[in-house]
Amino acid sequence: MKNRIIHIFAIILLSTTVYSRPIKISGIIKDSENGRPVSFANVAIVEIEKGTTSDYNGIFDLEIDSTDLNSNLNISCLNYKDFKIKISKLLIGKSNEILLENFSYEISEIVVSTKKKKHKEIELNKLKKSEINGMLTCDNLPKMYARYFPFEPRFEKMQYIQYLNIGFRNDQQKNKSKVRIRIFSNDYENNKPDIDILREDLIIIAKPGINKIDISNFNISLPKEGIFIAVEWLIVEENKYDWLTYNQFKIKKTETKYGPILGANYHQESFTWLYWAGYWEKYEREVPMVHPKIKAGSYFDSAISLTLSN
Repeated sequence: MKNRIIHIFAIILLSTTVYSRPIKISGIIKDSENGRPVSFANVAIVEIEKGTTSDYNGIFDLEIDSTDLNSNLNISCLNYKDFKIKISKLLIGKSNEILLENFSYEISEIVVSTKKKKHKEIELNKLKKSEINGMLTCDNLPKMYARYFPFEPRFEKMQYIQYLNIGFRNDQQKNKSKVRIRIFSNDYENNKPDIDILREDLIIIAKPGINKIDISNFNISLPKEGIFIAVEWLIVEENKYDWLTYNQFKIKKTETKYGPILGANYHQESFTWLYWAGYWEKYEREVPMVHPKIKAGSYFDSAISLTLSN
């Protein structure tokens, strides 16, 4: 009987080894028109919440479990259409060439203008360091948080975007992290991010505190449909850090996170959207009632503001 139990255990162990082994998928991401490598494209497998970012040469590597071959690989990058493929269709253990198709833009002339002059300024969703009490983080799955700014009649003569102001937390364990800033038009029917207005790569070094980014050279105006300002995480080694948490039994647990930590304000309404590998969804996470000054029904709203000028 004892030998039989050992034999069964050996079969189970063998099955686990055979059917659940780590495998490596890798590739080089290129522009389908000119064959040039696509740097800093985000690669994500939503089903297992894992991802990475291509390097300067468009190369990426991911280690997954052999049982995850039926999952989908999602690739997204500025100026390119989202790409999706079943992992089982890729070459395992070899480099795959993945071609991204350029996105065809149709942006109204009111969004991008050559006119620029500065007389007055107004800040929308003005940030105060003392009020940035929440946090929005990123783990192994690339994310974007985008905040919506609606157009108001009072902006008619002050519609040019001078600065983006973004609050990052000072407890991010990294003095600086590399992120991409993206600006989206509004899908008016669904009121969610649509296409990139800013077609150039704007990668910044995010530091703790309120980062003021001058984008006046891009001459972008606030459209009548409103606009989305987004922070896109890059899953690169230099952004990686360990995040310590404790469970209900006060046992320490270490998680892998990627900087920076985007700050969040507590608002009665959320203007924030979250991107998960091809999908935008309204981010409506309520703030736990842990302080008497927090109003009931408050939401985490990304600490992003913009400054308009005429």
